[in-house]
Amino acid sequence: MKLLQRFFSNEASGGVILIIAAAAAMALANMGITRDLYHAFLETPVELKVGPLEINKNMLLWINDALMAVFFLLVGLEVKRELVLGSLASRQRAAFPVIAALGGMVVPALLFLAFTWQDPVARHGWAIPAATDIAFALGVLALLGSRVPMALKIFLMALAIIDDLGAIIIIALFYTSDLSVLSLSVAAGAIAVLALLNIFNVRRIGIYMLVGVVLWTAVLKSGVHATLAGVIVGFFVPLKPQEGKSPAQQLEHVLQPWVAFMILPLFAFANAGVSLAGVTLDGLTSVLPLGIIAGLFIGKPLGISLFCWLALKLKLASLPNGVTFRQIMAVGVLCGIGFTMSIFISTLAFGAHAPELIVWAKLGILIGSLLAAVTGYTLLKVKLSGQGRPGITEDREKGDLLPGIRSGSEDAMSHLNYNHLYYFWHVYKQGSVVGAAEALYLTPQTITGQIKALEERLQGKLFKRKGRGIEPTELGELVFRYADKMFTLSQEMLDIVNYRKESNLLFDVGVADALSKRLVSGVLDAAVVEDEQIHLRCFESTHEMLLEQLSQHKLDMIISDWPD
Repeated sequence: MKLLQRFFSNEASGGVILIIAAAAAMALANMGITRDLYHAFLETPVELKVGPLEINKNMLLWINDALMAVFFLLVGLEVKRELVLGSLASRQRAAFPVIAALGGMVVPALLFLAFTWQDPVARHGWAIPAATDIAFALGVLALLGSRVPMALKIFLMALAIIDDLGAIIIIALFYTSDLSVLSLSVAAGAIAVLALLNIFNVRRIGIYMLVGVVLWTAVLKSGVHATLAGVIVGFFVPLKPQEGKSPAQQLEHVLQPWVAFMILPLFAFANAGVSLAGVTLDGLTSVLPLGIIAGLFIGKPLGISLFCWLALKLKLASLPNGVTFRQIMAVGVLCGIGFTMSIFISTLAFGAHAPELIVWAKLGILIGSLLAAVTGYTLLKVKLSGQGRPGITEDREKGDLLPGIRSGSEDAMSHLNYNHLYYFWHVYKQGSVVGAAEALYLTPQTITGQIKALEERLQGKLFKRKGRGIEPTELGELVFRYADKMFTLSQEMLDIVNYRKESNLLFDVGVADALSKRLVSGVLDAAVVEDEQIHLRCFESTHEMLLEQLSQHKLDMIISDWPD
């Protein structure tokens, strides 16, 4: 049982299950005795009828349109958190994945057209390599576990979402014969309701989910890809905490294990079963599969890297915290995993005009995506494991306050993410990642990623393993001392501001740590007049420290056992 708990708490476990599910689908789709059973499962009709509304889809479409909308809901929540609080919180950093996604769509499409220009039928599939399969890309990234900086994961998620939105727009403009104006109007109304709920700070998650179901149904009936509804709902769920609870954080905490261990593996199992029957070398070397392979495996990383480099040179955007350009290039390779979205576009591109080309398009997508996955994973593993981490002593000898932060450097401190520091502070106080996650209503994986990002910034480990738990390193102890002062003072500031607003009087009492707490409580109860306008605060310390604070007018009185 403990082994299972440890497996499911490991961030890389979701990626492992995803790969197993994809491999199982390939095996079942290519074995004679299981091929029919596999396809029968995917073609099983599932009907939902509520009054005049009827949705009749097979199992494959329910997985791709309904379950994946839940996945996109989680992605929307995580991207919103980073846009508001994290690594994409500035305009320049938020622009970075947008520019990257633009390059990741334009260059692969141009490269595909260069291969297929002489074939007007094959040329119709120009948008196939422009898509990124966010689920498989994140699944491969998850295999690297907590080594991946949270900022890099969020960059990939944001890039892939924009990529998918671009693909949806392309489908609507170039591959959809008719859209339902009525359904789009209902969808617009649902979005307006979500906006009003957010503006009026409605915090009941169930209401957002109910409107989300209406939005999903309307988008599905409109002819646009229904998973878009999940991202939209995620962006409108309130993120600002109130009384320690944030609806977005709570929902993210609930959804994460379901997405990682059920939805994504089901998605992989339903979509990875590509039959290799009838494949020949001549077919594989034709312009269509070669154009797709080149677009995904070469065009994607080339376009993303080139546009990112231009954005940095022209100062249109800036790199996310703790992320190097080489890591961006490696993620660009990983974005070449087109898979399901590319397969979907291929069926739209050739289904009516040349259905015999679909099998070759799928093989090109499969080979290009596999090459991108293996190469991207290998490059990221090398880039993440090769980063130097100078020791504490070495940095102190150079005059650094902390590793990677030179004393007197305003620029260095401006790039320190205080949200990451806040999460570290909570982990230290709680004694575990799980405890901090529960206190903050976040997933353990999110907390781990934030700590990892802080370690990347400070260039050193903050915690180390001790048995089944963790303990702070020397660097962790040092950082905590400063963080504790910062967040304790900030809480004190809020107390003072709040009580001043309410016209209350703060009376600060210092208590020597050698005194009995029961004795002190009795003295204070007898001496302090009951008055709602007086707020008593007690601080415990040594006699010498209390005297010093009293002399500096930081305390109003002290209670001690010393005669002076």
